[in-house]
Amino acid sequence: MSIKSMLSTKSKFIVQSCLLVVALSLISMQYAEAFSFGQNLEQRRANTLANLSDDEMIVYETEKEQIGTIYVFSSVDCRFCLQFHKEIPRLNDYGITVKYLAFPLKAKGTEDYARMVSVWNNPDRKAAWEQGTKTLNAEVDMSYANESDSVINKHLLIGVDMQVRGTPAIFFEDGTMMRGAIPAGTIARHFNN
Repeated sequence: MSIKSMLSTKSKFIVQSCLLVVALSLISMQYAEAFSFGQNLEQRRANTLANLSDDEMIVYETEKEQIGTIYVFSSVDCRFCLQFHKEIPRLNDYGITVKYLAFPLKAKGTEDYARMVSVWNNPDRKAAWEQGTKTLNAEVDMSYANESDSVINKHLLIGVDMQVRGTPAIFFEDGTMMRGAIPAGTIARHFNN
């Protein structure tokens, strides 16, 4: 190998490395900007959640005196989500409203993703959700699977930004998060502290 070709190879590597460092720096500055205005992660999450429309979610409103609201990123194809869903009546009894956001576990083009799109586009979204969360792989009306997935995509982007790594991911109005199928009593204690 000649010195010229070695220098050429090293030069390309150095240029590529420099470009990567610059790109990472720009990304870091973008995130630093969000924090430079005094917003920590929980504040950003709280602001994001407060600006969501109930029309895009599945809402289980409490009929008791409300002590708070939780936002849950969930999927009909998650066994822990199904376990968590059984806590809804108890959560409502504590005075907690539950608002579900879509967070399919598998990528676009999979049956799991299509099931979530179909549930979210169903005119009776709550009934479709109830059907889909009866058991793992419960039958879902797939009539709406080919409709728009814009709400699903929006929820996925929000979830990624809020550091959702799995489902269920439970967020409180203050932006704090709990992960997993947390019992209703544990969630209620968060509001009483």
